[in-house]
Amino acid sequence: QGRQAEALARYERVRETLADVLGTDPGAALRERHLRLLRAEPPADAVQTRPGHLPAPLTSFVGRDDDLARIDTLFAAGRLVTVLGPGGAGKTRLAVSPARRHEYPDGAWMIDLASVTEPAKVGAAVLAGIGVRGGAMFEARMRVEGDELDVLADRLGGRESLLLVDNCEHLIDAVAHLVAALLSRCPGLHVLATSREPLSVDGEALVPLGPLALPGLDDGVEQARRV
Repeated sequence: QGRQAEALARYERVRETLADVLGTDPGAALRERHLRLLRAEPPADAVQTRPGHLPAPLTSFVGRDDDLARIDTLFAAGRLVTVLGPGGAGKTRLAVSPARRHEYPDGAWMIDLASVTEPAKVGAAVLAGIGVRGGAMFEARMRVEGDELDVLADRLGGRESLLLVDNCEHLIDAVAHLVAALLSRCPGLHVLATSREPLSVDGEALVPLGPLALPGLDDGVEQARRV
């Protein structure tokens, strides 16, 4: 998961506990895993999965078929789509659905900015969201010798990936600046944002959410699902 520093620290705790309590060393398998961590090599038994992190839905998605189709159409023509609407309108749930449905070979990540209160921390939140932290963050900085934007561009450049940036409205200027810079430097990057107001970035396409329509009194389940 890119958390090399945490894994190495955990190994040290296990090694010390074994030595103090049992007077022994870690077994051969654990020592081999430790060496792979030091060399930044994936475990031999690691499952090869597409990178990224999107929340798994707890229930099926009903309605908003027109909005979903509009997002697909807009992404076919551009790389930045912002879903607009008031709080509680369902922006996040709508955005997650197409993000999970489409194949991005190099990963898709959701960056939730709801808990970020300072504009200067937006870049760090995106870095954490794509798994650049701890030892990996240090190594990335050493390679590019730059700021958070440079690290992100280094990680995302030349790759076909998606950032779902959620809850942008209270950090709109900082998010707009970062997104515009990343899109210009990473031609394979797509950004799907949710906000109560537009980012106002060149190339941005908007999907404003209105209230859900109600089914007719005589509609059955299938008709209601298509509303």
